[in-house]
Amino acid sequence: MRDATSRPTVLVVDDERLIRIMLVDILEAQGIMCMTAANGEEALQACETNRPDLVITDIIMPGMDGIETCRRLKANPAWASIPVIALTTWSDPESVLKMLDAGSLMYLTKPIAPERLVAAVQIALNTGAP
Repeated sequence: MRDATSRPTVLVVDDERLIRIMLVDILEAQGIMCMTAANGEEALQACETNRPDLVITDIIMPGMDGIETCRRLKANPAWASIPVIALTTWSDPESVLKMLDAGSLMYLTKPIAPERLVAAVQIALNTGAP
């Protein structure tokens, strides 16, 4: 848990390198520290090494997708309180519902407007996981 004076840390998980770079650039411009992972397995390893305050993950990724990543985060007592924001390029209601059911706080659709990303991150960091 971070104190009020420390900068929050966000883990950005997406299999597309350019998406990761874009999200990190937007968040770091807001004073947020970022870590990145290219898939769910890397995301869980990153959480082991340095527990983030928030995880932003793509839903569709090779290997472990965002739904399974979220399930595993929420199943681990050490990580269960970390809020998760899901990213998706399409609006397949079934996958979005599965992601929300797995414990995601909210979802954003790509392409993501920077102001929507910043607002969602502020809400997630101030609200936390249910």
